[in-house]
Amino acid sequence: MKLKEALAAYLLVDRADATRRMYGRFLESFVDSIGPDRALDVVTSADIAGFIDDMRQRKVKYENHEWRPSMQGPLSSATIYKNIK
Repeated sequence: MKLKEALAAYLLVDRADATRRMYGRFLESFVDSIGPDRALDVVTSADIAGFIDDMRQRKVKYENHEWRPSMQGPLSSATIYKNIK
């Protein structure tokens, strides 16, 4: 199964709309980062660690946010933690 297919299936689970949107926003950035057509069974802990490092290096926050405009500045540690969780 490809990552984009796994994400689509995961987001079908019965959740509140706001929760589904939040999970989708966080997980879509991860999937886009390591490749939506990548097979799910070949994702490694190094891929996850690389994504976390990328988040720590970002210079723009609220990028692609549903209702907040993008602005210069690093992601907060709380945002990074939410993505990891």
